[in-house]
Amino acid sequence: ISVLLNPPHRDRNQKTTMSQLAIHNPANGHLITSVAADDASTVASKAARGRAAQPTWAATSLTARKACITAFRAGVVRDLESLAQTMTQETGKPIKMSRNELNGLLARLDFFLAEVEAALATQTVFAEGGMTEQIQHTPWQHDDFDVGTVLGLWAATSSCLRSRRAIPCSTNPRNTPR
Repeated sequence: ISVLLNPPHRDRNQKTTMSQLAIHNPANGHLITSVAADDASTVASKAARGRAAQPTWAATSLTARKACITAFRAGVVRDLESLAQTMTQETGKPIKMSRNELNGLLARLDFFLAEVEAALATQTVFAEGGMTEQIQHTPWQHDDFDVGTVLGLWAATSSCLRSRRAIPCSTNPRNTPR
C-alpha cells in the first residue's frame, strides 16, 4: 500500500522495477514481512505451471477433489486463530471480523461439499410421450476457464494461505482417493 500512496519519484519515460514488496500492518505501519515481487517473467512462469497442472486436476475424480477440499477445510479449522491474526495484521480489520470471515469460508465450503454431487447429477427436465429431455454435466475442459479466472477464484481464498502453513492436498490422481 505504501508504494501506491508514496510512489517512487521517476521520470515518466523511466520504468521502475521492484524486487521486494514490503507488507505493512495498516493499523500501525509496522513491517510484517517482505516478499519477492513478481515481474512479467515470473507471472508468465507461474501461469504456465498452472496451465500445465490443469489436465491432472481435470482428470481427478470428484471424490478426490472433495477430499482435497475437505483437507483444506480441516487445515483452516486447525489454524483458524493464526490465520485470523495474519488477516488482521495484513488488513487492519478487527480480529473478530477476520474470524468471522474464516467461519464464513467454512460454511461456504460445507455448502459446496454437501451440494456438489446433486448439482452435477443428471436432471430430467421433461419426460412425456416417449420424449425425454435431460441436463447432463460433462467434465470441464482446461479451456473452459482461463488462468485469470482461476487466479481470481484462488484470490478469494488466498488469505487462508498467508500463514504459509502447508494444507495437504495432492492433485496426483494416483495419490488421492477415488
